Amino acid sequence: MNEALGFNPKAIPDFRKSLEDKDVDLLVVAALYHWYIPAAILAYQAGKEVCLANPAQALDSVHIQNLFSNIREGVPLNSDNVSGHISTLLCQLGNIAQLSGDTLNVDPSNGHILKNKAANKFWSREYEKGWEPKV
Repeated sequence: MNEALGFNPKAIPDFRKSLEDKDVDLLVVAALYHWYIPAAILAYQAGKEVCLANPAQALDSVHIQNLFSNIREGVPLNSDNVSGHISTLLCQLGNIAQLSGDTLNVDPSNGHILKNKAANKFWSREYEKGWEPKV
């Protein structure tokens, strides 16, 4: 990258830090649908150029439209909520296993990681004051 661009792009784990960084002109947002829209809005509001890169966007929109059609018109769901939860959980657990470098033992009734403090550190995060999710 350095040879092609003359510099190395900066990877910033928490994109909100980049919103305040005067050296950052462009944000490439590569996240799932429910994350990349809020990130893009905040970046635009901060005056940044934004490139949205979501390979799953088309699939996400199909599922979201199907869910809305189910709610409004009773159209059958393409995928039930439990299957969606399980497939998402498996992706998260796979990422945590790779990050921790360990095999995970998981409670099949709830997906919680068993007896692995290192892996459990990836299961939650600390939020800066004012950025905590409100559920």
